[in-house]
Amino acid sequence: MTTIGDKLYQTFSPALEYFLKKHYNIEEEVNEVRNFDGPVFMIGNHVSFSDPLIATAYRGKLVRFLAADTNYDYAWKRVVFGIFHVIPFARARNDFKAVKRLKEIVKNGDSVGLYPEGVRNWDGATGEIIPSTAKLVKLLGVPVYSMKLQGFYMTKPRWARELRRGRTKIRITKLLSAEDIKRLDTEEILKVIQCELAYSEITWQRRTRVRFAGRNRAEYIEKILYKCPECGGFSTFRSEGNGFSCRECGKSYAVNEFGFIDGCAMFDNTEDWNRWQEASLDELVGKGFEFRSCGVPLSKVSGSKIRKFTADLQINNDSIVLHYKNGGMETIPLVKAQSCNTIFTNMVEFYVDSVKYRFTLTPAKHISLLLLRDLIKRLNH
Repeated sequence: MTTIGDKLYQTFSPALEYFLKKHYNIEEEVNEVRNFDGPVFMIGNHVSFSDPLIATAYRGKLVRFLAADTNYDYAWKRVVFGIFHVIPFARARNDFKAVKRLKEIVKNGDSVGLYPEGVRNWDGATGEIIPSTAKLVKLLGVPVYSMKLQGFYMTKPRWARELRRGRTKIRITKLLSAEDIKRLDTEEILKVIQCELAYSEITWQRRTRVRFAGRNRAEYIEKILYKCPECGGFSTFRSEGNGFSCRECGKSYAVNEFGFIDGCAMFDNTEDWNRWQEASLDELVGKGFEFRSCGVPLSKVSGSKIRKFTADLQINNDSIVLHYKNGGMETIPLVKAQSCNTIFTNMVEFYVDSVKYRFTLTPAKHISLLLLRDLIKRLNH
């Protein structure tokens, strides 16, 4: 059945593909899905907000993608996603309604897609693959195609403020046929997906050395980098233009046109730096800590109801304490903060029972975005 979304896509697909190709300077290395007739299940490494648009444009037909139900908290997104049949799913629980919708779509002969990492990655390396992806592949039973995106992290990292102009490549290949899916068990399918999607943009860039020109290459890098290798300070970076520095020790760093970091003896890239700082959290937690951020915008989402507040945020080994602007106070034991994750480019959210808490963090003014997320996850476990 042809829907409004299909008609709109058919009308504007040439313009969409042209725009994406020019905007990202895309080179199409191989595309095995464009001429395939029938429903497919598309997966890929998740780097940018545009990934589903790119997958749809190079598929040549509208692909119905899964998207976090967080997006449906915004009216304009509900309208747009409704037109193009984006399927909401709840990260906090097994969403059988979304799975049922996916089965209906492929039964009708249309294609679906999802990003097995669940979220866009922050440092250029593919994150952990959600194991239930393999079960979904087995359940749907349609051919799986993989879209590998190269150069897109360097074009605009998730933490970055502005786009850099360089060169990108896409490879779309058949990963699993319907026969493969019948033959393999879910554990074998998961290993195939993990192997296919394992990717490091830093490794790719060391090999290709593509120049990515742009302004303000380091701005907002403090969203992701939160520990200074020089003095060991946490959440002490401030970025400006192409450089960033530590407020505690004064050490300066810079991001060059190849996307690498100059000025650090230990690391020249966000991937290795991020792995190191994550590993250092055990020591921080063991010593005990307290971080404070003043004037943090906070939303509480319960069903369709959204309440907005401003609060001073305090996090320590045991809890998050919120001092509200109106004088009230709330203490949230970290063991109750479930399904913590980053959303969009500046928010951390988690659930306390059925209420979703969402914090909007400003770089340099508040605690580092990934530091808050990593601490909540670590202490929750």
